[in-house]
Amino acid sequence: MSARYRSGPKLPSPSSQHQGITVAIRVVRKYGTRVPTTDELCRDFGMSRATAYRWAAALRDDHQPQPRQGRS
Repeated sequence: MSARYRSGPKLPSPSSQHQGITVAIRVVRKYGTRVPTTDELCRDFGMSRATAYRWAAALRDDHQPQPRQGRS
């Protein structure tokens, strides 16, 4: 069966994975624990507004308090 018809998730190419990790590290180094605005992401990293909104949303989700695991 050709790759065109395979089911399941499509993985990003290794080069795009590397690029995403590099950007993530740079964002954390620049802003620390603060969630940057979309305007800051656009200005500082040359992102489009749509990409900056996705990154900001992911960072906000990551900064939400996580439920405690274990015994209650």
